[in-house]
Amino acid sequence: MYRTGRMNLDLNNSVMLRWIFKALFASLVIGVVLILAFTEQTDLESLFVLGTVSYLVLVNCMLYKAALEMSTINLFCVLSLVVSIVGTLVFVYGYSFFPVTAPQFYMVGVVAYRYGLFWLVFFTVPVITGVFDLLVAAIKTFYFPNPLRIAMEVDHLD
Repeated sequence: MYRTGRMNLDLNNSVMLRWIFKALFASLVIGVVLILAFTEQTDLESLFVLGTVSYLVLVNCMLYKAALEMSTINLFCVLSLVVSIVGTLVFVYGYSFFPVTAPQFYMVGVVAYRYGLFWLVFFTVPVITGVFDLLVAAIKTFYFPNPLRIAMEVDHLD
């Protein structure tokens, strides 16, 4: 099981290039979907609303990506992911009621959350990027397993 560390299989140039490629793909999906989804909505075209929507979608995508990378899933992991998603949404909504701290951000969360298109994009974009990550992980697991993955499967079979 320690061979992956000794052979530098977890952190090398090809792993870094794979992560960069996956990040570029996710950013491309997020950007294209946001541009296509929100060009016709007049309230959602403002800089602060569109920026907040893209931020929330990005945070949601990264939380889904973190969930996909977990090798052990338990109650605390699931609870932390749910609290992170809900906490971010509640913070943005609550922060948009304080014009003193950021006048440009006043009511931005309220405007964004009002549209069903926001919620559709918020939940579907991470699924789209997650499907790509699952496909890459499946190919890697089935055709190029590392010793750690093989040991995990043997342990799971026992």
